[in-house]
Amino acid sequence: ADERTWRVITTALHSQKEGDGEERISRTSEISDNDDAELTVQAPRPEAFDRQKHSLLNEELKMLYTAITRARVKVVVYDEHEEKRRPIFHYLLSWRLAKVFDSREANRGLAASSTPEEWVRQAKNLMRQQLFQIAALCYQKGNDERGMLEALAMHYFQPSAATSDGRPADRLLRAARCFELAGHTLHAANCLKRAGE
Repeated sequence: ADERTWRVITTALHSQKEGDGEERISRTSEISDNDDAELTVQAPRPEAFDRQKHSLLNEELKMLYTAITRARVKVVVYDEHEEKRRPIFHYLLSWRLAKVFDSREANRGLAASSTPEEWVRQAKNLMRQQLFQIAALCYQKGNDERGMLEALAMHYFQPSAATSDGRPADRLLRAARCFELAGHTLHAANCLKRAGE
């Protein structure tokens, strides 16, 4: 959506502020989490809402809603085009629904680091969904070698992946080796039998 379309949000902000009995909002919103990080966003001119004209805005707001409600820790909203981002940034900052991301925080990382237990828990979820190769990576990050070997064995054993990386017999031999290293000798023997060994 273009900048004029997003200005509908400014109209909504004005009507919400007036409806709450508050004074009409100022033309700028300032948020400051600390003394040296301050942002001023100039409020764009309001635009009257037209259902037909702003149908694209409706879709973009649905996508934004989905992104925000599914996030576990933080959502970073970024748009390099200053005029296009001004209405939504002004709205979020006016209602104190967001804070300005300081680029100095980037060195500390955006995501919270996961513990080995969290990696293993995620790997188990992925195993239930039969996403074995990704589960193996999670087990590896969780320092669970046996889990990683089991996930790799299942990845090589599953028939749907037989054509993706190697002949079926080669994949069964890889699965057998992983099962053996994980301590599942019966599964390893079954793979060897299927591979014709």
